[in-house]
Amino acid sequence: MSNDGGLTEEDVVEGYRVFLERAPESAEVIALHRAGHPNRASFLHAMTHAAEFTNRVAGLAVRQALHGQLIAPVETIQHDAPPETMTRLLDRIRRQWTHLGDTEPHWSVLTADRFKANQINDPANLAEFHASGEREARLIDLFGARTGVSHHGGVCIELGCGVGRVTRRLADRFDKVIALDISPGNLALCRAFMDQEGVTNVETRLMQGLEDFDDLPEADFFFTAITLQHNPPPVQKLILRKIFQRLKPNGLALFQILGEAAGYSFEAESYLSTPPPAMEMHVLRRAAALAEMRDQGLYPLDVVADAHTGDIIGSVTIYGQKTA
Repeated sequence: MSNDGGLTEEDVVEGYRVFLERAPESAEVIALHRAGHPNRASFLHAMTHAAEFTNRVAGLAVRQALHGQLIAPVETIQHDAPPETMTRLLDRIRRQWTHLGDTEPHWSVLTADRFKANQINDPANLAEFHASGEREARLIDLFGARTGVSHHGGVCIELGCGVGRVTRRLADRFDKVIALDISPGNLALCRAFMDQEGVTNVETRLMQGLEDFDDLPEADFFFTAITLQHNPPPVQKLILRKIFQRLKPNGLALFQILGEAAGYSFEAESYLSTPPPAMEMHVLRRAAALAEMRDQGLYPLDVVADAHTGDIIGSVTIYGQKTA
């Protein structure tokens, strides 16, 4: 750009090229900028704060992250573990989520400050929290419409029911919902919410060990979102296997996983030797989830990238059906 104090036509053209990667729309637009900005600093500030520029930068960041994921080195992720290790993994997760269910049950589901224990009793916050359950449950309708394979009621297994925000909406779509959670505190709130809403077709179950999945009845549908990602990869994989085995022929599964994350690796013994955080996120590689589907007789109908993990790019929602 020019070195004198005034804004020139060349300055405007160059600013558009550098920041917006295009030419100004017209000579009139150039004139408007020159008249509206007393100097180059004012013009540059306008360029870098323009919605077109910020949207382009955000889009570029997403594209770079997605391409980086495509070509990233393959990190080591342990997807299987012996029974004794599995028990230790699940014990650690149980302790975390028992504590969260007792202290921050709503915030642990949707991590916004307005859903923390000291704010959730505000009627507006609680209403917003419960209303968000329809957004998740509606995915069942959307995936059915996209693929032409819709659910037909019956029994739905919901993994990670939390305090019942999605459970309440699943109860409208299925004859019976079996709501599973690892936290006694969450399940107590879920049952109370169902009673409050007059819902009578929900059964809650506390999952204390992986063997509890073997006692589940056959089901027509499996649903889970923002739950599996809080479990180590071997636990995620085994849970999916056990629930897929409970699906009836032609049964459907709609589940979300963090399928990739830049730099993520997992080795069970190293993980168990570190102090547990308040809440943790784990990858179950997409390929591992799809292979488990195949091994249990399911085939994918649709796989869609989603934003369930916020700034961590790599989350996907998978819709599949069990063969007859």
